[in-house]
Amino acid sequence: MSKVAVSFTHIIKSGEPAFSVLVSSLLLGESFPPAVYLSLVPIIGGCALAAVTELNFNMTGFMGAMISNLAFVFRNIFSKKGMKGNSVSGMNYYACLSMLSLVILTPFAIAVEGPQMWAAGWEKALSQIGPQFIW
Repeated sequence: MSKVAVSFTHIIKSGEPAFSVLVSSLLLGESFPPAVYLSLVPIIGGCALAAVTELNFNMTGFMGAMISNLAFVFRNIFSKKGMKGNSVSGMNYYACLSMLSLVILTPFAIAVEGPQMWAAGWEKALSQIGPQFIW
């Protein structure tokens, strides 16, 4: 997110339906009706048009947004596969996935970010705002 503008990230993320169809077709062998493929044409065209006009392009940020797209697509596809035959509702399944993700990713966040970075951020906030930061 720090490498490109938030608007560019949203442009790339809006292409997620196209990635979902592509990954489902290639990995799972699913086929979709022609109307689904035709409905992707304006999405891809709009994303391409918006991305071409973006002034702040950075390959690192672009790849980060694309990896995020793929991660969300894989989560959606495998969630859909995991829900088949189960009596868990979609909302409960999503809540369980979110909690499991929190448990799995928290140690990585602590290892990467580290307490020293949190302490530095706290000190910077106090120095900029002062002791009245609560107000």
